[in-house]
Order: sequence, then C-alpha cells, then structure tokens
Amino acid sequence: MITKCKFCGGALKYDADIRRMVCEYCSSMFDVEDTEEEKEYEKMQAMSAGKNPDGAIGRAVFGYVALSLLKLQR
Repeated sequence: MITKCKFCGGALKYDADIRRMVCEYCSSMFDVEDTEEEKEYEKMQAMSAGKNPDGAIGRAVFGYVALSLLKLQR
C-alpha cells in the first residue's frame, strides 16, 4: 500500500537521512508514526463501513482461528 500525502495526494517515500516520509511531488514531510497512525485509522474507518482494506478482515479471521487452534492443542 502506498502512503499518500495528505496535502497533494502524491506518494510518500521514506528518507533515511532525515528519518521522515517525504512527498515526491510537493516535498511535504511527515513523521513515520503519523503516517502509520493514519493508515490504521483509514483501515478502521473502511472496516466500519463494511469494506475490506488489504484483506484485513481475512487476516484477522485467520489469526483468530490459528490462535484458537493453538489453544486447543495445549
């Protein structure tokens, strides 16, 4: 998933020298934590609207089933 700039919609790229995400189009800079939190917020919003971003629901179900099976084996 490509993280997009909240100002212009351009793709953000990680700049290791400054340890920040930088927009390739408008050069806006964002902390990595901020962009990760925004991605999680957008996923939660999509899930509450009944959408399945990035297969998140399938992964959550798979994780729950796998955890349940592990507990049964004990």
